[in-house]
Amino acid sequence: MSKFPTISDVMHARDRITPHIFRTPLHHYPSLDSLIGAEVYVKHESYQKLGSFKIRGALNLISQLTDHEKSSGVIAASTGNFGQGIAYASKIFGVQACVVVPIDANPDKVDSMRLLGAEIIFHGNNFDECREHAEFLSQTKGFRYVHSANEPLLISGVIEIAC
Repeated sequence: MSKFPTISDVMHARDRITPHIFRTPLHHYPSLDSLIGAEVYVKHESYQKLGSFKIRGALNLISQLTDHEKSSGVIAASTGNFGQGIAYASKIFGVQACVVVPIDANPDKVDSMRLLGAEIIFHGNNFDECREHAEFLSQTKGFRYVHSANEPLLISGVIEIAC
């Protein structure tokens, strides 16, 4: 895959993740159209498993790890939803997941990640401190680091094309 996902990457991602997600509703709200001045449709990803679109990208990425990456495990930094997505996808595909979260992370999100099988590491006061620590651990412990945004396999998984 190139640095930027292609339409083909997005279509293949859809095929990979469909068995593991819900088809979420798309609704039209005339009052929103009036407010914005355009016809708007809202995709209700809050109906998705774990309440977020983040599982789409995580499923696409984790499903395509090499055997070496799967055996090494993955590490990510998160303040909540992304970590849950990584934990969920890792559980489905039998990959060890580690998520670095801020010291004051939402306890419900942390519990969810743990219940999904992720190891939780508390570090720092904000996302950037967590990210730096996760990057350090990936280099010293051999984990496959998963960036929460700068990751083509994530991006192609979260783009949804209705057919």
